[in-house]
Amino acid sequence: MADVTLAIGRGNVELGLAFMEDGRFKEALDYLTPAVWKVLRKHDPEFRDSESEGIFASALGNCLYMESGAVSAFETVRQARLIWKSLNWPFEHVDFIVPSLKVHLEYLLGVEGVNPWEENEVRSELLMQNYALVKLQREMLVPAAFTTLGLVAVDNKLDGKAVELFEQAYTLHKRTMNTKGSEESCEEIKKLLMLIGLAHFNSGDYTKAASAYLECLPLLEKQQPAEEQKLAGCCASLGVTYSALFDYDNMMFYYERAFHMETLLPSDVRQLVITNMGHMYYVRAVLMERDGQEELSSTYHVKASEAYQKARDEYPFNSVPYVNYGYYLFRRGDYFGAVAALGEAYHNAIAEKDTILFDCLEDPILIEDLRHELRGQEFISIPTTIISLYLKALAQIKMGNTSDWKRSDVASRKSNLLEKVPQLGPQDPDHVNIRDFPDVTLFRWSDMDVGPSRRGVQYRGTVGGKVTSRNCKTIKRRCETAPSCTCACALDALKMLGF
Repeated sequence: MADVTLAIGRGNVELGLAFMEDGRFKEALDYLTPAVWKVLRKHDPEFRDSESEGIFASALGNCLYMESGAVSAFETVRQARLIWKSLNWPFEHVDFIVPSLKVHLEYLLGVEGVNPWEENEVRSELLMQNYALVKLQREMLVPAAFTTLGLVAVDNKLDGKAVELFEQAYTLHKRTMNTKGSEESCEEIKKLLMLIGLAHFNSGDYTKAASAYLECLPLLEKQQPAEEQKLAGCCASLGVTYSALFDYDNMMFYYERAFHMETLLPSDVRQLVITNMGHMYYVRAVLMERDGQEELSSTYHVKASEAYQKARDEYPFNSVPYVNYGYYLFRRGDYFGAVAALGEAYHNAIAEKDTILFDCLEDPILIEDLRHELRGQEFISIPTTIISLYLKALAQIKMGNTSDWKRSDVASRKSNLLEKVPQLGPQDPDHVNIRDFPDVTLFRWSDMDVGPSRRGVQYRGTVGGKVTSRNCKTIKRRCETAPSCTCACALDALKMLGF
């Protein structure tokens, strides 16, 4: 009878493993758990601490992980690790060993207060498996585990740890590519360079982020047109990275490259690039004019106007294209057009409650009020409703739509553009209370076209009033607090004009 019971138990384990291989993890658990706990551990004295128990613990841990996550699986995969370690890591079972070590590390990345020696030891053991896998020509398994762990670190906002894990995967793939000329490793290297750039960007090391993207760029350029979509994403990432470095020339160069390939960009990245190009062309036009290059300046003004128009056509219900275009018309002296565009911006902004950011790269085109407020800071951030109504008020003043005493009163207070005030204007349904805005936060981003996304995230833009509060599945971000501002003199101007 005991022999029959054991045979049934072993058969159920094999059936559970087959379900696991087929991705049917719930069914696998239904067979694996009772077969071991009720049969093998009770009736098979040789099962304890054997390769069979190692296989069971690894398989059970993997099923628990796929069904419930690393926390539920941790104790089981830790037990599997100890069994495999006691058996001196039998290389014929690496398909069970590597996933267990990966889940073990993923758990350690997600909890606080873990002793670092355990993480380092498990990471070393995972690396050790790579040597056996290379001999078995299975060298992609361990680098893939490190890549996945890097993505987990990104999700947990452990950007420094993510860099380490991505660079470990990159090193292993680079070694394989150099020794075997592996095309698969070459593809993974391009993805990893984008991920490394992203992790450096999120941690604030923009120079290293740019270096990673620049290393990826020629690899993508060599494989055109097959890699054109990824090339567009890489150029967009370089554009925003050089924006963070306040390197206008390189920012303009790579943003323009991405702009010329905009149809290949993911929709949210495309929106950000299209929305920003008008302001970038406008800055270039002003710089050319200052240098006495009138013809080039006119060319860039035409490009700016076309880019503003494209942004409004493509995103008619977004406030930022209208704010940017209204600002451009105001600076060019077309106050009637500015009033119309800024009025549209305000109505679109009421629902979005988004923000506009101005930084030192835009100094050539800033009105004096913004230049004054920006002095000594890298950037300032203003609610879109505030800046659109303020600029609209200034345009109407220029058009003569207020009395002389009102114009002089506003003019005398313009230097206090961004003084903080407790609330915004009258409190009827047509007015916006500043308390309705969340804390103004800057989200810097970098595009990555690197395979399956982890989950959607929110981002807000950077230079010149970028796209705000849009869901994006291929963009990751790190947030930094930006100064929150309201406009004292804008409030008076708006009250005068009946807003």
